[in-house]
Amino acid sequence: MPTRRFPDALAVVLEREGGYVHDPADPGGETNHGVTARVYARWRKRRGLPARSVRLIQPTEIATIYDAEYWDPVRGDELLRQGFGVALVVFDFAVNAGVGRATRLLQRAVGVAEDGAFGPTTWRAIEAATPDAFVAGYSRGREGFYERLADRRPPLRKFLRGWLRRVAIVEREALRPELPEARAA
Repeated sequence: MPTRRFPDALAVVLEREGGYVHDPADPGGETNHGVTARVYARWRKRRGLPARSVRLIQPTEIATIYDAEYWDPVRGDELLRQGFGVALVVFDFAVNAGVGRATRLLQRAVGVAEDGAFGPTTWRAIEAATPDAFVAGYSRGREGFYERLADRRPPLRKFLRGWLRRVAIVEREALRPELPEARAA
């Protein structure tokens, strides 16, 4: 298995996420560094920690939440077998649109049934995909999702340009040639 690249992927994602935001039009609601108040509350409760405002989230909590709630569920470490770019685009979409949606888009991008499960058929299709073509196709799927979302919910149109910019930036980062030591890891 390739070396764990979660810290690298997290750095790319956090560049796209701001600090504390509470825009009533944002379907994610109150967020801090991309972590929603709902996710933060659930995460703290599962650990037996007292409730606390997402405004007070600590950097170590942010990394732990992104790892446990997004990277691991989309099997980021396993996706690295196809390259950092493949893992990155799926992880970023999971953060921005949910793990289930990110997984189903992955399945659509590789041409298998969209059941949201990483079964053997999905893995064979991922392994057969060309990484750069996957990244490009997945990115087009993300764009389509955001465009349809903005069409269905007009108040969200104000976010469309930023969402599309995020897709383009993450795609560009995902398609960058990896350093030899990263490929060999």
